[in-house]
Amino acid sequence: MDERACSEALDGLNAYYKVALKTFVDNVCRRVIERHLLSGLSDLLSPREVAGYADDELTRIAGERPDVALKRRQWQEQLETFRAGLKDLRK
Repeated sequence: MDERACSEALDGLNAYYKVALKTFVDNVCRRVIERHLLSGLSDLLSPREVAGYADDELTRIAGERPDVALKRRQWQEQLETFRAGLKDLRK
């Protein structure tokens, strides 16, 4: 191989190695998360377990914060106003 071909091959291998390394690190991180963090969730959040929670507990754990709910309602109202205006403009 001449020097140019060797340089191109080395560049290609370096590019492949860079992508392969990122993929490997992502896969290892994903496996660790799946094994250690998510494996216990099925027991913690089983339907039988969740059915035993009081309504206020469920709201505290999975409910929407009041300020977020208010903002969402305001945006929904604004969206409806915009849709009505758009409908009028299209007439």
